[in-house]
Amino acid sequence: MLRASAGKVYFGVLALASTVVLVLSVRDISPLSGTYSGLALGFVLGDAVLLVGFSCLLFLLRADFDSKVTSTAILEVLGRGNIIRVRRVREDRAVWIARSIPLLNRLAERMERGIRGDVVKGGMQLDPYAFAAKYSFYSVVLAAVFVPVSLALSVLVSPTLLALMMIPAIILYTPSLSAKNRVSERKTNVKDELPFFALLASITQSSGRSLIDAFRGTVGKHILPAMEAEARLLQKSIGFGKDIAGALDDLASTHPDDSFKHFLFGYTGVLKSGGDVVLYLSDRTREYLASMRFRWQSYAERVGTIGEMLIIVFVLLPLLLVVGAITMPPEMVAEIAYASVAALPMIALVMYFMVRSAQPKVYDVLGGDPRLGLIGLAAGLLATSVTGQLWLVLAVSGAAGAALYGLPVRAQMREVRMTEAALPDFLRSIAEYRKIGYNMRKAVLETAAKTKFNPVFDSILERIAAQMSLGVRLGEVRVAMRSWLGRMTVFILDQITESGGGTPANIEDLYNFISGYNRLKKEATSSVGLYKMLGYAVPVAIPLVVKVISGVIGSFGSSTAGFFGGGTASLAIVNSTVDIVTVVAAGAIAFTMTRATDFTAKNTLNMTILFALAVLAIALTQFLPSFSFGF
Repeated sequence: MLRASAGKVYFGVLALASTVVLVLSVRDISPLSGTYSGLALGFVLGDAVLLVGFSCLLFLLRADFDSKVTSTAILEVLGRGNIIRVRRVREDRAVWIARSIPLLNRLAERMERGIRGDVVKGGMQLDPYAFAAKYSFYSVVLAAVFVPVSLALSVLVSPTLLALMMIPAIILYTPSLSAKNRVSERKTNVKDELPFFALLASITQSSGRSLIDAFRGTVGKHILPAMEAEARLLQKSIGFGKDIAGALDDLASTHPDDSFKHFLFGYTGVLKSGGDVVLYLSDRTREYLASMRFRWQSYAERVGTIGEMLIIVFVLLPLLLVVGAITMPPEMVAEIAYASVAALPMIALVMYFMVRSAQPKVYDVLGGDPRLGLIGLAAGLLATSVTGQLWLVLAVSGAAGAALYGLPVRAQMREVRMTEAALPDFLRSIAEYRKIGYNMRKAVLETAAKTKFNPVFDSILERIAAQMSLGVRLGEVRVAMRSWLGRMTVFILDQITESGGGTPANIEDLYNFISGYNRLKKEATSSVGLYKMLGYAVPVAIPLVVKVISGVIGSFGSSTAGFFGGGTASLAIVNSTVDIVTVVAAGAIAFTMTRATDFTAKNTLNMTILFALAVLAIALTQFLPSFSFGF
C-alpha cells in the first residue's frame, strides 16, 4: 500500500499546490503587472509549496523507511587477499523512495538495463539498479524545481532561460555518461600500464611465480593504479572459489581493452596447454614496447595538429574582428568581441581535454603551493588596480600568481628529469654487481657507495642505502621520489628481490625497457617543441597584426561606413577589446601548451612568460605610429 500511496501523495501535492497557488497568484497576490508576470509568479510559488509538501512527505515516510530498510539492505563484499568479508549496509534513502514509487521504479529499471553492460565493462563495483534509481529520483525532484522556475524566468527575464529545463534531463542521463566514461578510462589506463605490467609479469614468472603473484604485488603500492584495480577484481573472483585460470578468463571476458584481453587469454591458453609462459610474457613485453613507440608517435602528431588548430583560431579570431569592423555596425561588433573573449577559454579547455585524452599516463608527483599563487595574484591586483585597465590587471596579476605557484613545480620537474636520466646507469651498475654474485641488497649498497650519477639521484640513492643498511627491505624504504619511472624501477627491483633475487638477465631486461621508454618520451617531447615556440609567438602577433590591419582599414576613412555599415566606431571597439583578447589568448594557450609539452598544467611559469610577452607586445603597439597608406 505504501508503494502506491507514495506516488499518489507526491503527484497529488504537485497538482494541488500548482493549481491553487496559480489561481491565487493571478487573482490576488501578484505584485507584478500583467497576466504573464502573475502566471510566472504562480509557477514559482507553486513550486515552493510543492517542495514543502514533498519535504513533509519524506518526513512522514522516514519512520517507515528506518523500519524497513533492513529488509532491502545490500550485502557489501569486501575482498582482502583471499579473505572475503560480508557486511550489511543501509540502502540509500533516495534509492528506497524511488523503489517505492512505481513510476520512478520503472524508470530506474529501464535505466538499469541500459547501463548494466557498461557497469560491468567499467569494473564499477556497485548495484546498477541503485545507481540508476538514485539519479532518477534526483532528476524528478530537480524537474519539479526547474520546470516552473525556468518558465517563470523565461517570462520575466529572457526566453533563453527555458534551457534550465535541460538540467533534470542531464541528471537523468548522468548514470549512462558516467558508466561509459568509466569504460573509456579503464580501457585507456590499462592500455598505458600494460607494457610495464608485462615486464613485471615476465620478470616475476621467470623467478617461478605466477601472473597472479604479479597482480598481487601491485596491491597497495599505488605504482600501477589501473592494474591494482584489476588485481582487486581478481582477488574477489579467487576469494569466491575461482581457480587462477578461471579468474583470469572471467576478467578478460568482460574487459573493454582488447590488448589486455588478448594478453590474459593468451596467458591462460599457454598455461593450460603446458607451454612456456616465460617465453610468452617476454614476447609480449617486446611487443608492447614496440606498440608504446607507436603510441608516443601518435601522441606527438596529434598534439601538433591540435596546436596548429589552436594557434590558427587564436590568431584569426582577432583578425576577423578587424575585418568585420568594416561590414558591421558598432553594436554587432561589440557583441562579437565580448563573445570572442568568452569563447577563447572554452576552446582552450576543449583542446586541453583532447590533449589529455591522447597523452600516455604519467604519474609523477608534482604540485605547487596555492597559497603562494594567491599571494602573487593579490599583489598583482593591488599593483595594477589603480590603472583602471582591465587587460593590464589580468596580465600582471595572472603572471605574478602563476610565477609564485610555478617556481616550485619547475624545480620538481628538474628532479624528475635528473632521476629518470640516471636510471639506466643505475640499472647497469646493479646488473654488473649481480653478475659477480652480489645479492640485490649488496648491489644497491655498493652502487650507492662507489658510483656517482647526479646530485638529485645521488641524494635519493643515499637515503635508500641508509635505510637498507639498517635492514629495511627495498620495497619498504620510505624515500620521497617524484619520478613515477623511478618509483616503478624500485618497485620492480623489489619484486625481483622478493622472488628470490632474480638473474642478471632480469636486470638487463629492466635496463633495456627503461632506456627505451626514456628515449621514446624524449623523442615525443622534442617533436612538440615547435608547438611551444609558436605558442610564444601568438600574444606577440595578435596586437601587432591587428595594429597594421586597423591602420590600413582606417585609411579608407568614412567611405567604409557609408558603403558597408562599419567604420571608425567599429574599429574603436575592436581596438579597445584586442588587448583583453590578447591576454586571454595568452593564458589559454599557456594552459593547453603546458599540458602538451610538460604532461601537466602545474608548470605555470609558461603562463607567466606568455603574459609578459602579451604585456610587452601591447605596450609596444601603443607607442607605434598608425599605419596609413593615404587612401
